[in-house]
Amino acid sequence: MPSNPVDIYVNELISSHGISVEAARSRASALYALDLDMPVWRQYISYLGNLIQGNMGQSIRSPGVRVSTIIRARLPWTLFTVGSGLIISTILGIVLGTISAFKRDKWYEPIITGSASIISAIPDFLIGIFSNNIFWHYYMVWNGQTIITNSIYERYSYDGIIYR
Repeated sequence: MPSNPVDIYVNELISSHGISVEAARSRASALYALDLDMPVWRQYISYLGNLIQGNMGQSIRSPGVRVSTIIRARLPWTLFTVGSGLIISTILGIVLGTISAFKRDKWYEPIITGSASIISAIPDFLIGIFSNNIFWHYYMVWNGQTIITNSIYERYSYDGIIYR
């Protein structure tokens, strides 16, 4: 099984369109602006040179679209979500840490400390996935939105019943 995206594309062309290996390689080379006959180390040096100049090439998943265009389109929302999470976690950490430090002998201090220890042990991407699923479901159920899931239209009503 090839792990190189270009090899996967070449194999798709061969299997789905029935063209020769040479024709598939030349089509992939033209589409992604690659010289597949160069040694890998020279391709890597060429890639690094292009990267320094800001040229990240064409997208493998969206042929004809530059990678820098995709990054530029998604960077503002990425910075917004990361920045928001950083600000919220900093404020929450300072507030709960201050409460925990000033009220050491209260009943909720071990709960705050234990919860913080458990949450900090969970990888951040899992917390993101769980919170995304929870908030997405909450939003969809209470706002009665229509979504597409696996090509099936589902309507969520206000009472939480799914109509198909």
